[in-house]
Formats: sequence, structure tokens, C-alpha cells
Amino acid sequence: MPKDKKYDYAIIMGRFQPFHNGHKYLVERAFKLANNILIIVGSANRCKTSKNPFDYSDRFEMISKTLNNYNLYNNVHIISANDYYPDEKWKIELIKKINNEIGFNKKLILIGHEKDHSSYYLNFFPEWDYINIDNHNSINATDIRSNIYNFINDVHKYGISNEDRYLESKYKLSDYLDNTCGSFMSDYLMDKINDFSLNDVTEEFNFINKYKKSWSKAPYPPILLTVDALVTLNKEKVLLIERKQNPGKGLLAFPGGFVDQTGTMLNNCIRELKEETNIKIDDKTLINSVIYKEIFDAPDRGLRGRTITELFWFDLQGDVKDYPIKAADDAANVKWVDLNFDELDGTRFHDDHYLILDYAINTIHKEK
Repeated sequence: MPKDKKYDYAIIMGRFQPFHNGHKYLVERAFKLANNILIIVGSANRCKTSKNPFDYSDRFEMISKTLNNYNLYNNVHIISANDYYPDEKWKIELIKKINNEIGFNKKLILIGHEKDHSSYYLNFFPEWDYINIDNHNSINATDIRSNIYNFINDVHKYGISNEDRYLESKYKLSDYLDNTCGSFMSDYLMDKINDFSLNDVTEEFNFINKYKKSWSKAPYPPILLTVDALVTLNKEKVLLIERKQNPGKGLLAFPGGFVDQTGTMLNNCIRELKEETNIKIDDKTLINSVIYKEIFDAPDRGLRGRTITELFWFDLQGDVKDYPIKAADDAANVKWVDLNFDELDGTRFHDDHYLILDYAINTIHKEK
């Protein structure tokens, strides 16, 4: 190892939504300390949302093309990382992926920017050295995404030509993105401008902005209280709805919703379950089928604002035909789905519902 390089690998982790000049700056700083860099692209198993509009393949292409253009791609490894509940499982699974990629007994340093509470994961690795890097030119990925969505809104509103789309999108992003990544983003937007997924997240962005404005004059931001019903059948199938409205329109979710002014949390959960699925079962049987409950309160788990939910796990016995269902209310569809995690796709689930399902089945159930 050269004497001026103290570390085998510098580790940079983030969502990279999108990869911007601040991230490129971290890579440049990292190469001053280490011979190799491992970039960990997080939340790879999460659905596309207005907060996470790019999937792993999109982000891999952004990162690799940008770094290659500056001859920074040599000695760079890029891997994906899935989200899990609890955080301890996330760390365990991530360490496994790191060891598989670069091997064991390496001298590592973690390089990051402690932006806000969402950067808490940077404190999970006391076994590594760590350096905090100041925000490069005050770049904020939220501003970049807002510009992208505002550009798409303008395209639909004014009918901008293809050439104007390219120039306009590049102009709006030029303060944040390297030319290579900016060109990629422009081409991406031109290619995806009529794509359902990009338009869906833009529609969701508009909905969230309108929703937050509705309580913008409140003395404090509201805390949203919800309930969710995890309904399994012999722990072999799970009852899921397809959401009819934003946020998460078209995504799979647990039946559930907001707590009203009357009834206990369990009463509210049963009410929401029946409203959205019309499941034919009496309340007493449901109450007696509850095998677990837990509160999920991760600060960023909901796009509308701080959303705290209490989950009730109902495990029913029998056959699908014993429990007729029909979608209603906020559900566009409802169905029983096999609990096969080799086939379940986390990117098709709303918010953190896939993480909760994985936690319930693969952690809580195995502990019982």
C-alpha cells in the first residue's frame, strides 16, 4: 500500500437520489485517503416515490458514468443495500455484502456528511474510522428532485418540445449535477417523460405539497396516527390491498388508515380492515386472532409527515374461501398473496410495509 494511502477502502453510503456534485466531491476526498472506494447505494428494495424516484439501476448508471468521465471509476466498487427492520438486521446484512465484495480484514474508513437526523446510520460502525465532510456548495438533493418535478409539470402544462425539454432540464439541474450526470438526467427525463413511473412520482410530489400546505399554518407540524392490519392465513398467505390514491397509488399495502376520534387502536384497525377489504369475519374472531402488535415510528416512514402506526397481526385459520373479500374505500384491489419472500418484490410495496412484513415473518415469527 502506498505510504500516503492509510486505508484499503473508503466507504461512502447514501441513497444518491440523484448522484450530485456533493457526492462526487466525497469520492475525490476519499481517494486521498484510500486506494479503493466502496459506494453503497441504499434503499435498493424500496418502491419509487417522490423521495426516491430512481431505482438501483438508474443510480448505478448515474454514478458509474459520472466517475468514469473523470477517470475516478477505477478502483471503485458499487453495491446495493436493502433496508430492513430493525436497524441491527440492516447492519448485519450490509456487513455480509461488504465482506462478500471486498473480503475480510481490510482497513476501512467511512466518509460521509451528517446532514440531519436521516444520517443517523453513520454512527452504526464504531469499528471503522470515520470522517465527516462538510456539505459541498450547500447542495440539497431535495431541491434537485423538486426542480425535476417542476420541470415535468411544466412539460405537461406548456407542451415543451423535445429540444427545449433537453435544454430546460439541463439548465434547471446545472447548479447541482456534473455535466455527465446532468446529460444522463436530461436524456433520462426525455426518455421517461411519458413513463408512468416518472409521472406517478411527480403526481405524488404535487399531492404531498398540497397536503402539507393544508396544515402549513398550524403552530406545529402534525403527527399522523395510523393503524395497519397484517392479516395472514395460517402464516402462509398475507392479505394486501392495492392503493387507490396517493401517496403510493397503485402500490401494495396493508389495509389500514387514520385513527378517528372514537374507539381503541384495535377497534380502528378492524374498522379500516373491513372498510377496505369487506372481509367476511366477525369482530370477536378477529380480536381473538391477534398474535402480535407493535408501534412503528421511524421518523421518515411516511411522505405526508411524521407518521406513527400501530400494527396488529391477525393470523386466521382455514382456507381462502372461508374469508370472502372485495376491495372498497381506499383500496383499488385486494388479494391473498403467498408469503414467499423469494417472489415478493419490495419495490412494489407502499412506504415501509415490505420491511414490516419481512420483520414480522422472518424475525418475530421465528422468535416465537
